[in-house]
Amino acid sequence: MLALVVLAAVAMLMSVYSEPRLSRRIFLAFYVVAVASFTQYAFVAYAVIFVAGLIQLRAFTERSLTAALLGVVAAPLPAICLALWLGIGGLRRPEIVNIYQTWAGEDIVRLWVTVGFTIVLGSALGIVNLLKIYSLNARSRALNGLLSTVSFITAAMAVIDFTNMPVYIVLLNALTAFQANYFMKLYERRRSYLLVPALPLVYISLFAWMAAI
Repeated sequence: MLALVVLAAVAMLMSVYSEPRLSRRIFLAFYVVAVASFTQYAFVAYAVIFVAGLIQLRAFTERSLTAALLGVVAAPLPAICLALWLGIGGLRRPEIVNIYQTWAGEDIVRLWVTVGFTIVLGSALGIVNLLKIYSLNARSRALNGLLSTVSFITAAMAVIDFTNMPVYIVLLNALTAFQANYFMKLYERRRSYLLVPALPLVYISLFAWMAAI
């Protein structure tokens, strides 16, 4: 769910590059993230990131900031409506599972290895891509900058919020895939195509290892 919501919000924000007048998209991006935060606290950090994203996308104005704030303020309305319909007793806090209490030690080690590899790979690709992206136009730099910021925060949150690490895995993998795609486009004449067969093989091996009993 984290990956789906965050990537959808990122796509909406990317569409407002240098167009802060498109306030409905900004409102919707912040609204969906704020609503999702009622089911999983990990979403809260992304609302803050997206404010910085508006600056990167040259869309930070009073109008866009107002739209973002309204999106956050409007988020509790569905919960209030449910409370009125079901009664306060009908609402429940989402259950957060601590993997260190439910997973075996060996499974946690495998998870750390897989996530660690993804973070290192994504960081390396991001740095290499940055060398080329700086020579592109302002729009390309801004869009990649937003993705890089989201990637960095996701990696940091996966480590800091380690008891909730599985929540970040799909988003982390998707963001690393974006960086791999950028790499293959930017360095297409330098054997970057080797990533196409190499990465799936590596990840199939890692997930097979994680699934092994």
